[in-house]
Amino acid sequence: MDLKNRVIYFSDLDDTLFQTKRKLDKGIFQATHTDNPEKVSYYTKEQKEFLNHILHDPNSLIIPITARTKDQYQRTQLFKENLTPIYANYYGGSIYVEHKLLENYNKIIRQGLNNAQEETLILISRAEKYLKKSIQSINVDGYYYVIEGLTKDDLLYIQQLFSETDIDFDIYQNEKNITILPSLINKKQAVKFLCNLLEPKFTIGIGDSISDLEFLNFCDFKIISKIGELNKIINAEDTSILYKII
Repeated sequence: MDLKNRVIYFSDLDDTLFQTKRKLDKGIFQATHTDNPEKVSYYTKEQKEFLNHILHDPNSLIIPITARTKDQYQRTQLFKENLTPIYANYYGGSIYVEHKLLENYNKIIRQGLNNAQEETLILISRAEKYLKKSIQSINVDGYYYVIEGLTKDDLLYIQQLFSETDIDFDIYQNEKNITILPSLINKKQAVKFLCNLLEPKFTIGIGDSISDLEFLNFCDFKIISKIGELNKIINAEDTSILYKII
């Protein structure tokens, strides 16, 4: 399959192309599958039509660039219907082409992950001693860590702690948890690598959150979701924004 020289849409998924009805009750087309009905996500009519337009255009290609893990991505309708030959998981930490891990990209990522993981555990241990409490951290498939149950003061201390290390980290807050992500893993790096590989005609980035901003700005144009946090901070008159989707 020749995927070069296309118009490529690099798209975040959750709260961008679909979301749970708790966040937007206009969704009617099922987009994900899970045993918990409250966590099932749906497309709105507009989102579904937008996606179908891309999928049926032979000159276009949509590539999900998502924070979802491998298992979480496999619960999407996009995966189950085999609609995306290329996708990136773990905030761009892994790239799959025809469901096979892109080894040359994965090698670049893995070379830096071991040191980042070791440093993360050391800093979490330091935080436990300073805060005098146990911190429950989740290692997400060896790519990054998630911590739940922190107070605002705890979060500020941890952000400061990770900013002082020699290894660069990004910390994202999402509802009730934070994600500690080595900076070598980011959506922009995955997008840049794929652009070098696929040589697109031009690129359109689609996203909703702060963690999407770097890859959106790398693309030729960007689309932001009305319900996302970026909608609150990006000037709607920015001429590089095509339009907003809901």
